[in-house]
Amino acid sequence: MSTAQTDGAQMDGAQAGPLSGLRVLDFGHYLAGPLAGLFLADQGAEVIQVVRPGVAVWDANTEFTLARGKRKLVADLANPVQRQAMLDLAVSCDVVLENFRPGVMDRLGLGYDAISALNPGVIYVSMPAYSRHDPRAHLPAWDGTISAACGLFTDLSIGGAALDLPPTFTPLPLPSIYAGLWGAIAAVAAVHARQQHGQGDHIEVPLLDAAMSASAGVIFQVAGQPARYNAPPLSRALLDRISLRRLPHGLAGRVHQLVTSQMPPLFRNYRCGDGEQLFICAIDNANHIGKLIDALGIRAQVEALGLVFGDVLDIPPTRNNINAYRGNSAAWRGLRKLLASHFARDTADAWTERLALAGVPVVRQRSMVEWLNLPVMHESAVLVRRDGVTEPAPQVDVRGRGCATAMDARVFAADVVVSGWLSEPFFKDVGNPALGERQAPLAGIQVLDLANVIAGPSAGRTLAELGAEVAHVSAVSPRMGPRMNLLLGMEVNQGKRSIALDLHREAGRGVIRRLIPSADVLIYNKLPQQARRLGVAPDQVHALNARTVVTAVTAYGGARAGGWESRPAYDPVIQALTGIMQRFGSEKVPAVHGIASCIDYFTGYAAAFATVVGLVARNRGATHLVARTSLVRTAGWVQLPQVCNPARLTPTGLTSVGGEVLDRLYRARDGWVHVDAGPRGRMLDMPADAAQARNWLADGIAGQSMAEALLWLRSLGLVADAVVSARALRRHAGVALARGSRMSPLQASGEIVQVEHPAGESYFAPDASWLRFKHAPRRRIEHAPKPGQHSAEILARAGYSESLSVALMQQGVVSAGWPGLHGYIPE
Repeated sequence: MSTAQTDGAQMDGAQAGPLSGLRVLDFGHYLAGPLAGLFLADQGAEVIQVVRPGVAVWDANTEFTLARGKRKLVADLANPVQRQAMLDLAVSCDVVLENFRPGVMDRLGLGYDAISALNPGVIYVSMPAYSRHDPRAHLPAWDGTISAACGLFTDLSIGGAALDLPPTFTPLPLPSIYAGLWGAIAAVAAVHARQQHGQGDHIEVPLLDAAMSASAGVIFQVAGQPARYNAPPLSRALLDRISLRRLPHGLAGRVHQLVTSQMPPLFRNYRCGDGEQLFICAIDNANHIGKLIDALGIRAQVEALGLVFGDVLDIPPTRNNINAYRGNSAAWRGLRKLLASHFARDTADAWTERLALAGVPVVRQRSMVEWLNLPVMHESAVLVRRDGVTEPAPQVDVRGRGCATAMDARVFAADVVVSGWLSEPFFKDVGNPALGERQAPLAGIQVLDLANVIAGPSAGRTLAELGAEVAHVSAVSPRMGPRMNLLLGMEVNQGKRSIALDLHREAGRGVIRRLIPSADVLIYNKLPQQARRLGVAPDQVHALNARTVVTAVTAYGGARAGGWESRPAYDPVIQALTGIMQRFGSEKVPAVHGIASCIDYFTGYAAAFATVVGLVARNRGATHLVARTSLVRTAGWVQLPQVCNPARLTPTGLTSVGGEVLDRLYRARDGWVHVDAGPRGRMLDMPADAAQARNWLADGIAGQSMAEALLWLRSLGLVADAVVSARALRRHAGVALARGSRMSPLQASGEIVQVEHPAGESYFAPDASWLRFKHAPRRRIEHAPKPGQHSAEILARAGYSESLSVALMQQGVVSAGWPGLHGYIPE
């Protein structure tokens, strides 16, 4: 039985993809543009990829994956005859994708103005490095350049973020990967909008802004946040005074090791009896902690250490509550030793199986190659093998009565001449040129958000940014600590209303049943068995409303059942499983590669993409729709070049500055710079020997300030930028504009703002400028509400009388707020 069937999705034989017939002209190159086209092709869109003759950007394996499901058209856009052929295709296409620098497509006569004059309903998605309104718009940039500019090199490591250590190079192309997904989201959101009003749009998705959406976990910080939320758990004021950026890398490596050794007992690696390492991630979650302690049979020993199983909010603060870690006291050190002694008694695989089946987020540390060969990943269609190349399967699948995401990519002969479109038109009209104020792309869509932590709630926040009305369901009595629910919730629950509801009681589930008939979307990140107990499994939802798109976000779910669907996990657990930790750190000392920034946020945005694909399919008549994604699916995409070429060595280690001469970090007098030349570039006057070339560049940069070095490097034709830390970005944050104010497409890329929350806290976050619609309005969404802040309002909208609402609150089924919270986050 497939996972789709166990989750309640209906499969009626072979069906068309949810985007079947959508015509996409993909001018993308390198990674972001082709990836956006791939995400659309995976959902059934007809994609023609335009490739410049004789230009190979990627290796054959990566190119093979990026071309999945597309037809290839080789064309010289500077040739007038071939350019006219592109215009002929554009006249009847629905979506155009491109990721050139601003102005390039305009000069070629293929920009938005030229194509929309011929095709008024066209949806045109541009993915430049910087917005066309940014002063850097004319500069070339690659993933390393963007990563340098937004804190990814400095703040992905826990020690680097806390102590301002020298930067760590990461080979993962996060800016392009995130931009590719945002480009796909932009396209389907505009398709949904056109289904309502008949008009197209031009949406800009700058790579720097997309990278900021990935670095929200890096940039986001509450001003003066209490020590319990910091790593290490010291005061924010003290940490902000510590800067070790000038340390030699040898000493920096020792600091990284020291920080790693001081990680909390319930969030760290343990050496097992076979010498392998077990990664455990059970911090701040009373359910997971209780299951771990009971599975090990050590509750009495834990209590003998002086630790108690207290309330996760820990109000007023204590020092011995195992459910609320606050520091490295003797009791916590004793717990670490106790756990270490138990894990040393068996193998890492044995502990993984035992504890995962008990409901604890754990996994054995693996290399990426081990993960690629793990049978369950192929059985569940997280990974697929096609023509000898292992590649990620579709990031999302959308299934229902009337459509289904295909797992087998369409194959087109490479030598077939592309002369036109194969599909029938997706839109029967040519586009309505009517002017005037439009609604937001998802205006009128009602969303029930039952998700927590980061991935699921960020999906709901994305839908809110696109204009949907989102009601978030919180617990009445939280079992997950304030770090997850409140601190991070301040960022991921923006734009929502909140009801606190006890879904473990029949009366609480009754409230949800009253809300579902008016819900266009229901999002959850529950395990399948949990969703069914709570009454929100897809078939249960569809029994009440066949038109609700049910979006399921899980840890290990693939398109097919593989056996791990009921295991819990978080972003760091998936990093440990898939080799990301070993690459960022080492096999001996694996390291977390940016909590949330690597896996969580991408998965949440993928869930939003899947949801809007489902809404598009619903507009065409499909029902009983289930849209699914998972954390483990994301691991394949964020490592795409490495997954496609597993034998290729990439830089590793927290003191890595890069492996290539021209994709590398170099130290200047007053800081660091990243130097690149793109995937095809080479500096002609550089010494031919790699070591000599590296030393020549290092010596030239070392004697200059960062500003001087950048001028020199750019004069040589190289791509370079200063390495900026999140701490520095926060120091230069602007003042956030009012909630509800319109997002201007004219603002510079990568802006950081300081937001004053009405509960009293002030926090730093990126301004959400990653989707810049030319015509559709996007407004700054409201502050994240406190849990239960809108309970009475939501009950009234569900048809509950005032007296019945009061009774539900008196019975503890519904709550207007969590007790003891004076601000938004507790001390």
